[in-house]
Amino acid sequence: MQQCYTSLEDLTIRDSCDSLKALSLGFPKLRSLTIEGCANFESLSVPKEIRNLASLDIYECPNMVSFPRGGLAAPSLTDISILDCMNLKSLTEGMHLQLPSLKYLWIAECPELESFPEGLPSSLRNLSILNCNKLTNRRMEFPDDMLLLPSSLNTLWISCPYLKSLNHKALQHLTSLQQLTIEGCPNLQSLPGGLPTSLSRLATVGCLNESSRPILKQYFL
Repeated sequence: MQQCYTSLEDLTIRDSCDSLKALSLGFPKLRSLTIEGCANFESLSVPKEIRNLASLDIYECPNMVSFPRGGLAAPSLTDISILDCMNLKSLTEGMHLQLPSLKYLWIAECPELESFPEGLPSSLRNLSILNCNKLTNRRMEFPDDMLLLPSSLNTLWISCPYLKSLNHKALQHLTSLQQLTIEGCPNLQSLPGGLPTSLSRLATVGCLNESSRPILKQYFL
C-alpha cells in the first residue's frame, strides 16, 4: 500500500474499518494521521523514522494497548491527541528523545494508562490529562516525584479525582506556565501559595471543599 501512495500527506480512518488491526506508517510524506472508531485496531507499525508526521489523533480504539516497541521516532510531530482508548497502558517510549518537536499532548478517558515512560519532551507547551484513572487516581499530590513536568509548559489542564493538594515546589520550576486548569478534583482542600509568577489564569471546575469554594473558585491573576 505504501508504494501506491507515496504522495499521501493526510490519512483519516473513521468508523469504517472494523477489520483493521494494524497500520504501517510507511508513507514517506504523511503529515497528519487520524484513527477513530476502529473497534479492533491494536497497533501501529513504523519505519525507522517518520520524518514528516506532524499530527497524530487516535480516538475510540478500545483494543489499542500500546505504541510500537522502541517508540515512535517522529522528529516533526507537534500534536498528539488520544481519547477513549480504554485499554491503552502506556504512551510511546522515549518521548523526551524521539519527539523533540512535541508541543501539544492531550489524553482523555484512558483508564488503563499508568505512566509516561522516561519523561516528557522539553519542547512541550500544552499538557492535558483528563479522566485517566490509573495515572491520576493514586496521586494525592500533583505533580509527584514520578511525573516531572518540563519547564516549557505554558498550559496545564488536569483532572485527578483523588487529588488533595498541589505540590507548589514541583510547580515552581514551570517558569513559562500561563494557564492552569484543575477540573473534577472534589477532594482538593486548598490552593497553595508560591505558584509560578508567570501564571495569568488559574481556574478550578468541580473542585475544592465547601469551606474553600467561596474563596478559591476561579482566579485571574
